[in-house]
Amino acid sequence: MKHCFIINPAAGQGNAESVLLPKIMSAVKSAGVSYEIHRTINVGDGESHVRDICQSASDSPVRFYSCGGDGTLNEVVSGAYGCPNAEVACIPAGTGNDFVRMFTDRKAFLDIGAMIEGVPVPVDVLEYRILGEFASRFVTGSPPKTSGYAVNMLNMGFDANVVTRTQTLKKKPLLGGTGAYIAGVVSELARMRKLDVKVAFDGGEPYDARLLLAGIGNGRYSGGGFNGIPMAEIDDGYMDVLMVKMMTRRVFAKFVKSYHDGVHIGKPEMAAYLMHVRCKEMEIETEEETDLAVDGETCGVRGKVKFAVADEQIRFVLPKGLIQ
Repeated sequence: MKHCFIINPAAGQGNAESVLLPKIMSAVKSAGVSYEIHRTINVGDGESHVRDICQSASDSPVRFYSCGGDGTLNEVVSGAYGCPNAEVACIPAGTGNDFVRMFTDRKAFLDIGAMIEGVPVPVDVLEYRILGEFASRFVTGSPPKTSGYAVNMLNMGFDANVVTRTQTLKKKPLLGGTGAYIAGVVSELARMRKLDVKVAFDGGEPYDARLLLAGIGNGRYSGGGFNGIPMAEIDDGYMDVLMVKMMTRRVFAKFVKSYHDGVHIGKPEMAAYLMHVRCKEMEIETEEETDLAVDGETCGVRGKVKFAVADEQIRFVLPKGLIQ
């Protein structure tokens, strides 16, 4: 088996390569495995490189290691999806690393020797298709993909707006990853934009809803540790959708702590604001431009977006000795 390490040098506030590369080199030499190191150079490069390897080595087993954050993992999964001989491993080196929070010991994923000796398990993948149009800010630039995959979560409304705002704030002096995210939350809290949608599940009739946010989860966590969809499982063949109705800032202030801790579902005072649906397919149609976050990377959309559990699973590697 060939072991391919896809390193995002920009991850971990630009420290991913300097921190991980010496550990990777030590681990592969100790294990005596065939390996390759690929440093991504721009958005989409990781996905393209993984897909190229899959197409050229379709008869040989290959294990891809995502060395970055959730966005890098998304690229590796997207490139490897549909290749029967591919396995996907994750060495978390980003600021959020939300997907590996699903497991009992996420620090175990940093043990590269244990990852090389790890065992793959089947994991679901979500698929999305943008049937509407991209937001106006993409008219003069290169628009994102109209379809693709997510391994962790897709978000619309408040959560996605915060991610977009955070990306802008990160460019300002004195604001790092966590500081920019907190500032993004405060900024969006001041605006409290509503999300007017038509929504339908598993081919049912669409109905109107006024939401604060919607999370479509394979995993449970987003936003660097918010356990927004605590009932989600990554291998049950379903996606879990949590819709949060529009609320006042005062109610939101009471809600956000329990939302972070994953105990909001059971709170009687929140029952009127929350709706959970486990389904195979979902459609959301927006009236106005809104942000769509795909494993933490956002684009602006307006119109209809379809989500579904993809037909095939991926083989996701757990580090040796990890108890799920």
